[in-house]
Amino acid sequence: LFVEDGIPVYIGEYQAGTGGWFYNYCEITNALLGFGTANVMLINNVVNLYDIAATGLISNTVTFEYLDLGGTENLEVNGAPRYVGELDLAPVNIAPGVTCSVVTWAVPGGKRGEVTLTGQVDKLVVGGQEFWIDNICVKAASSGGPVMWCDHLSDIESPAMGSAWGGSYGNTPGDHIFTEDMMDVMIFNHTDPTGLTFFGDARVDAAFAPFGTSQILTMSSVGIGYDLAALGTVEKVRFEYFDGSGIENLIVNGAPIYIGEIDAAPATIAPGITCTVYENAGPGFEYGTVVLEGNVQTFMIAGQQFAIDNVCVRLAGSTTDVNVMPRADVSLEPNYPNPFNPSTMLQFNLGHDSPVRLTIHDVAGRVVRTLINEQRSGGSHSVVWNGQLDSGATASAGVYFVRVESREGVDTQKIALIK
Repeated sequence: LFVEDGIPVYIGEYQAGTGGWFYNYCEITNALLGFGTANVMLINNVVNLYDIAATGLISNTVTFEYLDLGGTENLEVNGAPRYVGELDLAPVNIAPGVTCSVVTWAVPGGKRGEVTLTGQVDKLVVGGQEFWIDNICVKAASSGGPVMWCDHLSDIESPAMGSAWGGSYGNTPGDHIFTEDMMDVMIFNHTDPTGLTFFGDARVDAAFAPFGTSQILTMSSVGIGYDLAALGTVEKVRFEYFDGSGIENLIVNGAPIYIGEIDAAPATIAPGITCTVYENAGPGFEYGTVVLEGNVQTFMIAGQQFAIDNVCVRLAGSTTDVNVMPRADVSLEPNYPNPFNPSTMLQFNLGHDSPVRLTIHDVAGRVVRTLINEQRSGGSHSVVWNGQLDSGATASAGVYFVRVESREGVDTQKIALIK
């Protein structure tokens, strides 16, 4: 069908629960029901085969997200016998040397889920009947360290939660508010379609489903600008956004201001700079990703009820991969068991000696348990979460997020507590 990030993707026959074989179609569609990022793959009575071995990578973990609105699924790893049934009931030992864990949560008409395959996965076959898949992520076993998502990343993790700036806090337009990963961040006016300007407030808030990672920067009739000049020649900038309502502004490299809905921004936003927007619809809001290609030295984004996160800068000549998730010199390993009851082992790796904070967050991004907040040496570490909250109460069943942060970076992953 196509090759993406070095992985050839093929189409094949789907096996039904009755044993019969079908060959219908797959189709690229927009994300839906809060599922997926921009484009997703609808798989209808066929399977997709991902030839991971063709990349030359030796994987140690493969994950993918899915949406299941009916029928049974197929899952086959490394040519082992194909599993036919509900994905969340797939056997733990899905293939020799490869284990499978699945986390799901209910959505209208079906379920969403995330599959984690731990071990060396060379070939992955997955399909279904009313089935969507997105974000197939391969983590390679490499002595060279983890793959970086981008050369510089402003993920709004440096400022403290609740930090705020703007007219209510004594700032003036153009003030510097923080620096993150060598990027200077300033605060500016927001301009409405009539030409009136406003100078509201910006605040660091917790991420919320389906937008953001841990901390986000929200804007209320105000603009946020990034100065990238100190980074060198830029090839590409990506950032994620949430649009609650109102009109946005976008200025790149000092070109004339764009005023309008962000998803309608012109393809040529500034001389030598193209703009592409991938937008998803939520209940009463939109969220998506803006991609600016070219040597972006400065940009400003403003909105009325708006938020941004994960501002990623890729430099010219970079060998990093902008399409994979952020990784740094601190990483979480898959917890075991997952799902779990009553306890699970959490494992993380540190590249160097560093202060470490490991926390459990609920789906609203709130910290519900702090397990580690101390200096740790470089290497592998583990800690058990017994399902208790900082308050002493027992956590209710559901999806939680583990977050580990050190001087080298941040990593997060989903876990599920069942009763």
